[in-house]
This record gives sequence, C-alpha cells and structure tokens, in this order.
Amino acid sequence: MISQERYVEFLRTVRQWLHISMLKRAGRGLDPSGIAGTQPGYCIRAETYEFVSRFLYALFLAIDANFRLKRKDVSSEEKDPGFGNGWAFFGDVHAYMQHLRTHWNDKQERSHCVAHDAVDKPDRESRGTSSSGAWSELMTASRYINMDWIFFRSIAGTQLVRLFVSYDIACQWHIHLWERLRRYQDATLMLDGRGKFFHLPAHIEACNLKFSFNLTRDVGMTDGEGPERGWSNSNALARSTKEMGPGARRDTLDAHFNDWNHKKIIALETIRKLSI
Repeated sequence: MISQERYVEFLRTVRQWLHISMLKRAGRGLDPSGIAGTQPGYCIRAETYEFVSRFLYALFLAIDANFRLKRKDVSSEEKDPGFGNGWAFFGDVHAYMQHLRTHWNDKQERSHCVAHDAVDKPDRESRGTSSSGAWSELMTASRYINMDWIFFRSIAGTQLVRLFVSYDIACQWHIHLWERLRRYQDATLMLDGRGKFFHLPAHIEACNLKFSFNLTRDVGMTDGEGPERGWSNSNALARSTKEMGPGARRDTLDAHFNDWNHKKIIALETIRKLSI
C-alpha cells in the first residue's frame, strides 16, 4: 500500500507549532482566556520614575536593514497571509502597505553630509524581489517613509520617556522627522504628549561631535550595532525564506528571531554565575 505524501501538511503544522511556541514564551500559555485574551491597553502603565534612576527606563533602538534577507516575488498576501499579523517582529502588513501607498510619491531630500545610498538612492529597486530587508518589508532601499513607519510604530504607546536611537544616516533622517509624523496622519503612529529625548548617533566622521554615543550621557559603552549581531545566524535562512510566500517568510523569521532572543535570555543566568 502506497501512503500519500503529507509534506505540505507537515510544513503547515510546523508553522503553527512555531507560532504557538512563540506565544507560550510570551506568557499566553498560562492565561485561561486564551491567546487573544490580553486586549490593547490592558498592560500596566508606569506612572512615574525617580529622576535619578530614569536612565534605567530608557530604550535603546537601532535602525538598520538586512538586505541579505530578500524574498522573491512569489505568492501573495491573499494566498499566504501567515499567522499573527503584527504580533511579533513584523508590523501589521496591511497598515504598513496602506502607509506606503499613501506616501509613495513623497519626495526625499538628498544628503547634505556624505554620499549614502539609503539617502541619495532611496528608490533603488531589486529586480525580481518583493522584499529587500527584514524587520519590516522594504520594497526598495530604506526610504524615510519605510523607516519612519517602522520606527514610530515600534514606539507608539510606550510609557518610556527616554529613547536612544542609532541609525547610520541619523544626521539626515532626524531632519524634519516630527514634521513627517504630522503629515502621515496615521492613528497607529501617534505618540503621547510627553516629551521624548532622542540621541541619534551617526557613523559619519563629520557628525561625531553632535551624534556620537561616546559623547552622550547615560548610554554607557553602547555602540548601536545590536541588530547586526544576530545577522550571522539569520543570514543562513535567506536561501529558504527568499523562496517563501510573504506569510510563511514572516512566520519563519519570527520563530527564529524569537528563538535567538529566548536563548539569549536563558544564557544571561549562566553569564551571571560565571561572573560571580
């Protein structure tokens, strides 16, 4: 008797298992209300911080794009929507695409500092690819409209009053940043009324005095290159994920990024014991 091949069904089961495992690590496994039990706004709000220890409640963000993780122009969102849209390391794809459609023709200023492709060639396309980076889907090079949405969406609703942001072209990107936010008129990107403190270090010699982390208070010996440390692991996924549909690719990358973070958290205890 010849058994029927179940490879396709197996792949779908793997994707679902990885998605559920991610939710379990996020604490959803112990909630009797289930996966969707926590509604937006339920998390505890931090009202005040001691001024002298405010630096402990700062958030470090590094903006970069891994162009090794491209995806071929195959399948579609309708055929392959994936699981938890916007639940992990990718934003809500529908809101993101609507943002791009609305502001696609916005003009981007050329660099007034040094030549950098992300500024001077924002519309550089990659033939035959649908996505040219990770964390969110880049259609071309890292244009401001892409990075603005990713950045503002990642901090929308945060209660932290201090943010440290690193970006290779920070000296150009930060110009008119808040004006662009007002122009977007997107409720999902709105921030609360409290002032945010931004320190945007650039990797440009002429801007070091103004943007260097080495001359910024309360950052310690931070280099702003956090995302790139995981690329040696995630780059190996490119041969597989570039052939996937959009949903399968996001689910796969979510699972691997979450695994990377989970192992890092577990290893912190080992590092602490070794340092004692």
